[in-house]
Amino acid sequence: MEELKLMTNKEIIEDMKITTTNLDHLGIVAGVFDQLGISEVIDKKIPKNRQHKVSHSTIVKAIVLNGLGYTERRLYLFLSYFENLPTERLLGKGILPKDINENTVGRTLDRIYEYRQSLLYS
Repeated sequence: MEELKLMTNKEIIEDMKITTTNLDHLGIVAGVFDQLGISEVIDKKIPKNRQHKVSHSTIVKAIVLNGLGYTERRLYLFLSYFENLPTERLLGKGILPKDINENTVGRTLDRIYEYRQSLLYS
């Protein structure tokens, strides 16, 4: 007969393999971005017109978070900034760091330029 083994709380927690990530002030910024409806305004003015996964508003949100992250990362380093951040929590369900890359950021910046940034942000 098999003997039942009771696990301690410590053993249960170790078995769960829980990980944590630090949001710092970025969680507040992302929440305010959402509460103000900035994404809806951007998506209405410059909707997605290709098959990429991430909307332009999500990329703009990522640019804002990157800018407020005090890192001054260049476009080709943009992906590395989000590698250790909980992107699904900050940017939306299903959004992974690999989705925020120089290609998607560049396309969004191009679309903003085409639309005329002064019109977009007014």
